[in-house]
Amino acid sequence: MRRISRLRPAAALAPQCSSCTAAPATLPISLRAAAAPLSTTSASSLDLRSLFGGKKKQDDDPTKIDPADADALHKAKQDRLAADLAEAEKELAEFNASQRAAAEDSTADAAAPTIRTQQPKARIIASRQRMKAPTPEEAKELGYEPANTADGLEEIGGVEGWWDRPGNWHSVNEVPPFSLRAPAERVTDGEVLGLLVRQALFEVLARSSARRDVKNSGRWLFDLEDLERARDMRVKIGEDGTPRLLDSQGKPALASFVRKAGGPGHSRPAASPGKITKFLRNMPAEDQWKEVSLQDPLFRFAVAKRLFHISGYRVHDAKLMQCQTAGELARAIAARPKPAKVAEAVRRDGALLRLPNLQVFDRRVTPIDKEKAVGRWKVIEAELEKRSLPVTGHKHLQKGVERKWILGKA
Repeated sequence: MRRISRLRPAAALAPQCSSCTAAPATLPISLRAAAAPLSTTSASSLDLRSLFGGKKKQDDDPTKIDPADADALHKAKQDRLAADLAEAEKELAEFNASQRAAAEDSTADAAAPTIRTQQPKARIIASRQRMKAPTPEEAKELGYEPANTADGLEEIGGVEGWWDRPGNWHSVNEVPPFSLRAPAERVTDGEVLGLLVRQALFEVLARSSARRDVKNSGRWLFDLEDLERARDMRVKIGEDGTPRLLDSQGKPALASFVRKAGGPGHSRPAASPGKITKFLRNMPAEDQWKEVSLQDPLFRFAVAKRLFHISGYRVHDAKLMQCQTAGELARAIAARPKPAKVAEAVRRDGALLRLPNLQVFDRRVTPIDKEKAVGRWKVIEAELEKRSLPVTGHKHLQKGVERKWILGKA
């Protein structure tokens, strides 16, 4: 944006710009350069004789300007000055308008009432109403005899164990469990987990179809009735790849299922293997729930979260990202984890354990283990104790002096 420095108000300069010529000292730098006299003499009109030592004519003055050119130059300077003044007036008007708008905004903010946010509930229950004990004079009137020693007095209150007392804390401090199952009740059976993946998928599909909270931020009800209700449902994938949840009659199953899933409270399902087998046998053959895509990150996270709610089994992120469909997720969590040790793999296989001359250990076999196997370790231990020698370890021994020689300390 162009700025005109040291410029007087436009109203004061307007009547003077048409009658006087601005002095170069009062104009800005950009206008001073414009007001400088322009040379109208071209290089071709110079006397070439001066280049070769010849004398110049006395009447050839290079600074002499034609009167017609002087009038045109003066008019151009006046037009340029008028344009700059108009631009300055425009900028001044915009600045004044912005100042007025800022002043109006500050006035409106000051006049607006201050809205106070509601304070959160206290996490510690406030102490009860204070009670004032009577003075010694008042106690004498009541027949109270003060004690000289603390023998036989009962201790009431105190700060010992105050933080562990449940009555001193507010209910907001109680953190509800994230999963409906305790860690000891986590489902590990492959068939049960596959059924629960189907159940979680149906619940998320029902809520997403009803445009409810697919993020699974609330607590959904789940019990054996939900398993029986979901048993007759099936998923049909359309031509565009969108899954639809249908009931046994082929109609969209939304209302009753979502209303049951969104009900208050929760219960822990106690599905027995017999009921699980019955559910698996009565599954619809044309069900396409294993082909439902999990490409949507929000949908995939909702299914995994709901599965953790009802089964207690948490799917790791690395495994979850590799599952592209619901069937792959069911197979991934139903597969037995790889053994961490070779001994676990041998015990799981069981073929080598049937050999009569083979033993499997969870750790490295040491010389002490070998001596114990043949029965010599008790004799060795007794002899070491008789000579006041350590039975195991070498912490009592001094470090080798060679190390000091290498480090230059000895």
